[in-house]
Amino acid sequence: MKKKNILFGTIAVCLLLSACRVPANRTYTTDAIARMCGFEKERGRDFEMDGVSCVNLRASNSTTDERFNFMDFYIFDSVQDAKKAFEKTTDWYREIKEDGSDYRKGWLAGVCDADVESYEYLTGNMIITVETQVVSCWGENPETSSRSEPIVTSSSEDTEDSSEVDYWSQSYREDVVKFMRKTF
Repeated sequence: MKKKNILFGTIAVCLLLSACRVPANRTYTTDAIARMCGFEKERGRDFEMDGVSCVNLRASNSTTDERFNFMDFYIFDSVQDAKKAFEKTTDWYREIKEDGSDYRKGWLAGVCDADVESYEYLTGNMIITVETQVVSCWGENPETSSRSEPIVTSSSEDTEDSSEVDYWSQSYREDVVKFMRKTF
């Protein structure tokens, strides 16, 4: 009887431990992402992210949830390749505001005519990016500008009329990021 209880306990512990690790080792394919996100026309292209090969799948009018339209998917051959690329992408940013083991958020380096804040998320063999803010610098002379931080204009969430969705409002973009992390 004790042997059966020990065997049952060992199996239960193994199942629990393996179930906890499943999300970290998920394997995504372009077909699965296109189906899940409701992309009728898959727009995948071969891409190299800091020396690591992947497929970049860009949103194309989701039929399941419009929040997928704001995501850019980079699908790698393995979890290890995705981790390697994620470690290298810190060079993409001129300033990182938040950083964790599976995400980073900051202002992208080398963008002309705008300041772009991006959120990058690592899950399994995939990295997903979402632009969280884009601030136009059109007409500004970068040599004479004294701005150290981008100036963000008011969004519709600050106005009386909230019948239209402001896709660039901070609350909407935060919702896109929360939805992405919950889904993947």
